[in-house]
Amino acid sequence: MEKLFLHIIPSQILLLLAGMACFWASGCGGGREVESPPVMDFSTVSLVDMEMLAEMQAQKLSLRYVHVCKPEDFAKGHLPGAVNFWRSDYSDPDHVYPEMTASRPQIEEMLSLKGILPTDFLILYDDRSNVNSAKLWWILKRYGHGRMALLDGATAAWTGAGQALDTLDAVFPRSDYHFSGPEDLSLVASREEVRQALENEGIILLDARSVEEYEGQVQNPGAARAGRIPGAVQIDYVDNMRADDLHFLKKVPELLEMYQHEKGIDPHKLVITYCQSAARSALTTFVLTEMLGYQQVKNYDGSWIEWSREADLPIETGPIQAIKTEL
Repeated sequence: MEKLFLHIIPSQILLLLAGMACFWASGCGGGREVESPPVMDFSTVSLVDMEMLAEMQAQKLSLRYVHVCKPEDFAKGHLPGAVNFWRSDYSDPDHVYPEMTASRPQIEEMLSLKGILPTDFLILYDDRSNVNSAKLWWILKRYGHGRMALLDGATAAWTGAGQALDTLDAVFPRSDYHFSGPEDLSLVASREEVRQALENEGIILLDARSVEEYEGQVQNPGAARAGRIPGAVQIDYVDNMRADDLHFLKKVPELLEMYQHEKGIDPHKLVITYCQSAARSALTTFVLTEMLGYQQVKNYDGSWIEWSREADLPIETGPIQAIKTEL
């Protein structure tokens, strides 16, 4: 055996050792199988944390960061390579009411100017508990962009993980963005749908504004009257966020407890959300559909701005225990 071994040339030794390694790794001879770590599938992910974002970067996905904020805030610091959108970019400039959703062609042009492609995976975030990025998420989902997620914790999550912000404007070549497929109107409630919901016990109206707005103590700019839509249940969008850090969403069990057990939001009924301008209610829509699995949720685009300006539509004021209805 020794003589035989001495006649093996170095290259044959290497082949022999490699074969033995494969033999043991495959589980033969009592060895354990060596498995590659599973590759995470992000195709249906709509909320990511920093750990998941790192995995997405490692997989070299076509990521684009979108910071939804005022341009002057964007200039103060943003994720490296991020592009900036603000409410004026995705609001209809010709609508009688402010902050109504822009048309599909306007949104396509907005995305094209920033070089975004339909195949890009968008990471949306902002500086306000993801309220503004949630509205853009809702608009893009409505029109048909499927690959996107909110960054839980937004900018605070990025800096909290020791990552630096950038102040440079990233420049991308213009794209030719076009949505494919029809608009998903199942995500949108019209004024008439909300009016009909007033007499339908199978529909839940969910007000995502503050208690003060809900009771009519506060009237924000843009609204013509103070109060709420009659019969609406109030859950402030802030209640979706962790009490110890309003940048991060609560965990699913805590959200389920609040929506289903404390507030009675039945997952089997149609839920119509609204706020002042469909931004805070977009975050509530995101929580209900993407985190809690509600199948029937519509966001009222006109929200309180539109409803309060239509003089023939009823409103309620005062605490829920002492309702005053006005026409």
